[in-house]
Amino acid sequence: MAAFFLWCILFILCWPIALLALVLYPIVWLLTLPLRVLGIAVHGVLGLISALERPYLTPCGKPCGNCGFAVEIGTRFSVEPRYYPKDVPL
Repeated sequence: MAAFFLWCILFILCWPIALLALVLYPIVWLLTLPLRVLGIAVHGVLGLISALERPYLTPCGKPCGNCGFAVEIGTRFSVEPRYYPKDVPL
């Protein structure tokens, strides 16, 4: 909405530049579209590399041993609460 008001002010002050901006905006948007797609692809690849760098994280996002979850190699996450006494049934 603010962009529209700025364009209206520009149209009042200098209408040829405002009309030129109105015509050139879709062209510039189309020219930058491949760069946006490339940015999305690079973001996805970097996210994949980041996920492969740290495969054994617990659900809280911390490495094994910092919370109540433990990771055993070759298995799924297993819950080991540290704050429960051994004699209390869960």
